[in-house]
Amino acid sequence: MNNQRTLALLAVALLTGPMTAQAVTLQIDVSGILTGASDVDVGGTLYNVQFLDGSCVSLFTGCDHATDDFAFTTTADAVIAAQALLDQVFTDTTLGQFDTHPELTNGCTNPGFCGAFTPYAIGNGFVALVLVDNLFFGDDHVIELSGDRTTDTTQNVAFTFAVWSLASVPEPGTLVLLGVGLFGLGLTRRRSPPDSAGSDARLSTRPL
Repeated sequence: MNNQRTLALLAVALLTGPMTAQAVTLQIDVSGILTGASDVDVGGTLYNVQFLDGSCVSLFTGCDHATDDFAFTTTADAVIAAQALLDQVFTDTTLGQFDTHPELTNGCTNPGFCGAFTPYAIGNGFVALVLVDNLFFGDDHVIELSGDRTTDTTQNVAFTFAVWSLASVPEPGTLVLLGVGLFGLGLTRRRSPPDSAGSDARLSTRPL
């Protein structure tokens, strides 16, 4: 019974282990420019993000239907995503000083400042955006605003778009680990029965 309990606990640990938050992986090109990141934790869900120049129309499938085109469709969610960029992506690491030098972000060549737009809603020809201001002197902040759907950041050295997508969930690995745990439990259930000699000996000691 103790072995079964131990294996059951092990199976639970193996099952829940892969579901914990993963570390963010920064995407950096050969020139040292930050082009995006994977496994960014946004409110407990992992997302990938790319920093791209262009317009909302060109980058977000026409920018004409929020629920189809955007990863986030409420102000609150877009703000959480924007803050996640500041906390997890626009940081100084051994891979690059992406907080101290915001111009190392793709689409931002303006020294000392980079603004990344996350669109989340559309109305009357305009798109609602959350802007992350990553400033070299540390006064970073998040701003809610609106803009034209066709405005292109390509010619603007201070701004870029954050294009979000859900990160893939490692379900196959989780299922394999669960299978291993259940297999171990199955083996313990197939133990040999107690030897008959021992049983007879115990019976013989009972008082008549």
